[in-house]
Amino acid sequence: MDALFEPHGIVHEEALAVAAELGLPRWPRDAEDIRQLIGVLGLRTADDVFAMVREIFPEEEPPQRLRLLLEDIFTQKE
Repeated sequence: MDALFEPHGIVHEEALAVAAELGLPRWPRDAEDIRQLIGVLGLRTADDVFAMVREIFPEEEPPQRLRLLLEDIFTQKE
């Protein structure tokens, strides 16, 4: 069973602080960037996105985080 950890409260605040210290992007910004790319590239399904990712990065499997994000994005479009 796959699970998604969504921290809240102090755990969320500390995770954001550590991410900022390390210069890591925040999830909402990633999500918005990916939404914009999907629109610009005219991708219509998660499978379209995965096909493009696999074409660009043939040696790597798309991360689970991307799968979950795409489920959210394409569910919201329906």
